[in-house]
Amino acid sequence: MGELQEHEDSVSAVQFWGSSLITGSSDGQVCIWRCGDYELLLKFRGHKAAVTCLAIHPSGRMMASAGRDQRIQLWDLIRGTSAAHLSVPEAMEVLDWSPDGKSIACLSPRELVVVEVTSNSVASYKDPNSAGFMRVSLTAVAWLSSQLIALGDGRGLVQIFRKDAEMLTQVCRIPRDDVPGRIKALLKVDSTLLVGLSTGQVEVWSFDAEGTLQESHFKRLRVVDTKSRLTCLAVWAPGSSQVAEALATGAGKKAKRAGTPQSPKTGELPVQKAEKRRKVAGKLKKKR
Repeated sequence: MGELQEHEDSVSAVQFWGSSLITGSSDGQVCIWRCGDYELLLKFRGHKAAVTCLAIHPSGRMMASAGRDQRIQLWDLIRGTSAAHLSVPEAMEVLDWSPDGKSIACLSPRELVVVEVTSNSVASYKDPNSAGFMRVSLTAVAWLSSQLIALGDGRGLVQIFRKDAEMLTQVCRIPRDDVPGRIKALLKVDSTLLVGLSTGQVEVWSFDAEGTLQESHFKRLRVVDTKSRLTCLAVWAPGSSQVAEALATGAGKKAKRAGTPQSPKTGELPVQKAEKRRKVAGKLKKKR
């Protein structure tokens, strides 16, 4: 056990990526640590207020951070520099990259903003029935594909939106007759969507995202009662297709025997690879 002492205030965001640990703090800084010896590799200063959330690009070459300063910052992890920034109407609490890495979903309690990084186009959604004391908080978001987004709220509803240019169009809702609690987390694994509720239940839904998505394409496979108050979800997938099959058949033990852990697409961030190259070059220079 040990401590990492670099931030000047409380740590407000933590994310692992491959063999790296990324931390964000109320001091506005973002640090990247190498797991193992936990050496500090990079430190970014771009926020004037607390960092609220982090998201690593699927390629591992870029990172996004959001802060209480109503700013979304993009970081180039290859050069270790700021790549771009975007001002938003309010502080975002969730960031999520699309599977193709072209867009990033930014969620606050009042608004969902989707930014296409290459064209800088922005699409947003606010609940039209939410106003004044009747405001409904938006609580969770997850990409189902590079165009489809699942959005959960405080009423227990999960809505599906399609991103088209600078517009978010509602496609359907997940057909839930009973609404036992608020949506606390959404996670997509292959063709399976996990819905975490404030009551402690986790619903497992299968869906078919091919073609035009409809309510009939969603089927609830099972409901798990954790008997605790959920705040977030995380999934270990020994092979996404095996997970979906196990959830559908209940063959958890069989999937455990057959599955093997799969490492992320990028085991190391570019900054770590660059550091290794520098160390090898230094050793070669000393030998000469």
